[in-house]
Amino acid sequence: MSDAELTAFEASQDFDALLAQSAREMGDGATCKVDMPVVAAHEKAGLSLEALQTMGSDHKVHDVR
Repeated sequence: MSDAELTAFEASQDFDALLAQSAREMGDGATCKVDMPVVAAHEKAGLSLEALQTMGSDHKVHDVR
């Protein structure tokens, strides 16, 4: 997506309304938890994402928080 396309997309969005809708959905229990295998692996192993990265995996682990 080009900068111009991103700017046009952002201008077309009502972020206040989207945030309010998201909050309503969370309050109504209309959302669900999405589990990612890498997150489950590091939680099960008791390792931080950084420790998991140093274990020589061919996969990149990105902290998206």
